[in-house]
Amino acid sequence: YYLTDYLLRKKLVSVKVIEKNRTIAKQFAQRMPEALIINGDGADMELLREENIGESDVFVAVTDDDKMNLLVSLLAKNLGVKKTITQVRRSDYSTLMEQVGIDVVVSPRLLTAEAILRFIRRGNIVSVTLVGGDKAEVLELIVPEKSLVTNRSLKQINLPPGTLVGAIQRKNDVLIPKGTDVIRAGDQVMVFSLPEHIHTVEKYFQANGGKQ
Repeated sequence: YYLTDYLLRKKLVSVKVIEKNRTIAKQFAQRMPEALIINGDGADMELLREENIGESDVFVAVTDDDKMNLLVSLLAKNLGVKKTITQVRRSDYSTLMEQVGIDVVVSPRLLTAEAILRFIRRGNIVSVTLVGGDKAEVLELIVPEKSLVTNRSLKQINLPPGTLVGAIQRKNDVLIPKGTDVIRAGDQVMVFSLPEHIHTVEKYFQANGGKQ
C-alpha cells in the first residue's frame, strides 16, 4: 500500500496493481481510486498479456515469496517490460536474480520507491535518493552542453527555495561549490531539493531548458 500511495502522490507515473487476495484488492481500490487495481494472479501469463504488462516501463514484484517474485519478474521480462525490480529476502537469491536478467534486486529493508524512482526519472538524472522518507530528495545530474545552468555561476542561477547544490564532480575532482563557482558541461552535480520543486530543478538541468 505504501509504495502505491507514494508513487501516486509523486504524480510521475500511472500505477497498475495486481493483487490475488480479493479482500485486499477491494481495499486497494477503495483507498486509491487513481490506481488500476486488478484482482488476479500475477503469475498468470494470460492475465499479464490481457493487461498489456509488456508495455510497462517498470514492473515491480513485492510479494512475500522470493520464488514468486522471481517467476513473475521473468514473465514480465519475457513479455517485454523494460525494467524489473524484484524484492528478495534471502541474500543468496540476489546473485541468481541478477544472473537471469532482473534489473534491480532490493531487500525489504530498502525503500523500494527509491529504486523505482531511479527508472521513472527521465533525461540526464543518474540517481535519485529519498531523504527522511519523502521529505527531500538528492539528485545527481549530468550537465548537458546547453541548459539553464551551463556556464553560469551558482549565484547567477535562480534555483527554487529549499534547493542547494551540494557538490560538483568534474572529471576526477570534487568541488564543494561557492556562489562564484561555474557549472560546466559534463559536470556531475549533486542537488538537494524539496519534492515540490523537483520538476523545476530538472528543467534547469535539461538540455535547452527541457524544450524539444
